[in-house]
Amino acid sequence: MIITFFVILIIVNMIAEQWLSLLNRQEVEKNADEIPPAFRSVMDEATYAKAVQYTLAKNKFGFFVNIKDGVVTLLCVVNYFLRNGAGHSP
Repeated sequence: MIITFFVILIIVNMIAEQWLSLLNRQEVEKNADEIPPAFRSVMDEATYAKAVQYTLAKNKFGFFVNIKDGVVTLLCVVNYFLRNGAGHSP
């Protein structure tokens, strides 16, 4: 059934987004104590610490936003198919 395809696609997208966010968070936490060599010439310690904290906070908030977006998308897709049926025009 086509609704199953869409539901699986949305769930896979949510999982992939969460996984990528987790990888990003781990990388930021791993490099949080010392400025990477590529940034030493353009950023001081205080600015780098602020950037790390901002990135981690944004990542944490993004986790919940991604779940909310996925649930809303799932509800919209399921609602569409329940109201119109698979394969019928609106």
